[in-house]
Amino acid sequence: DGAIDTQSREATLTWVATGERAGAATRGEKNNHDYVEMKTSLPDIDREVSYYHVWLLSRLPYDFFSLGEMVTDDDGYFVLEWEASDERDYSHYAQVIITVNEYQGSADPGVHVVDGEFGT
Repeated sequence: DGAIDTQSREATLTWVATGERAGAATRGEKNNHDYVEMKTSLPDIDREVSYYHVWLLSRLPYDFFSLGEMVTDDDGYFVLEWEASDERDYSHYAQVIITVNEYQGSADPGVHVVDGEFGT
């Protein structure tokens, strides 16, 4: 039961198409592992076919990896909670991206719909 780091950083998530706010992401450290939490108001999608997928991106050196599929909470917001399984430093992954992927499609990032950047 580790305490949440008070130096957590936030990112405002915005729609790529309009620049309007879509939600927020927070990152920090719990139990000596990096974590990311997100809460967004995304439109409903056909959950039999598609899902919202979250990625962290590093520009230098260029790299990205999956944080996983978003789920909905009791209030209907799309949320994600991710905690690293190792003690590696993920702080250089400053951009968070939400894509729409299809279950029967590629495992690579799908259509980029929302993004944000953590303060450095």
